Amino acid sequence: MIENINLKIRSIRRELDKKSVDIANSIGFSQSYYSKIKNGKANVNSRNLEKIAKALNVKKEYILSKKILLENSEESLLNKKNLESVNEIEVCKELIANISLLMEKLQEIVKVKQREIH
Repeated sequence: MIENINLKIRSIRRELDKKSVDIANSIGFSQSYYSKIKNGKANVNSRNLEKIAKALNVKKEYILSKKILLENSEESLLNKKNLESVNEIEVCKELIANISLLMEKLQEIVKVKQREIH
C-alpha cells in the first residue's frame, strides 16, 4: 500500500510541476521525511496524508484510490496539453488586446497627422 501511495503522490506532484521541497515546506515536513514518503520508505498516517493531499489540491481518498497515474499516461498527457492550450489561448487574448490598443493609438496618430497636413 505504501508503494501505491508514494507513486500516486509523486505522479500528482509532477503533474502539478511542483518540487518536492516546496510540497514539504508547505506542509511543515522535513525534506528527509517527505523524501521517505515519496520513495515509499515511510508509513503515512491519516493526518499527514490529509496534509499532503491538501498541498496537492486533491482529496485524501484520491491518493488512496487504486488508480495510479503515470506521468506519461494518455490522461496525463491530455491534461498537460489542455493546460498548455488554455495558457496559449490566454496569451493570444492578451496579444489581441495589445494589438487593439496599438491600432487605436495609430488611428489617433493618423488623425493628428491628417489635421496637420490640412
